[in-house]
Amino acid sequence: MIIIRTSTPGRVPLCKCKSLAIADVETPTVYVCLCNALTDRQVKAAAEASNATRPSEVYAACGCRAQCGNCIKKLLQLIRTDEAPASLQGA
Repeated sequence: MIIIRTSTPGRVPLCKCKSLAIADVETPTVYVCLCNALTDRQVKAAAEASNATRPSEVYAACGCRAQCGNCIKKLLQLIRTDEAPASLQGA
């Protein structure tokens, strides 16, 4: 088991526990689209639920539309990651 420290000397501990196992730490949620406040998890869930293959389909599944367009590349990455077979994702 790999153990990580939750604080550095001289700083306030992040939590009351002294250490956490890496497997116990949940991957943080990241905002992908700030205009619509869409997170990576919401995008992946919407793409999976609606079989979306295009950003416009993800937006429609989330009940919104593209605003500035800065997130389109990241949406495409998330959609394509979900489309790839599991055997290719680990390679």
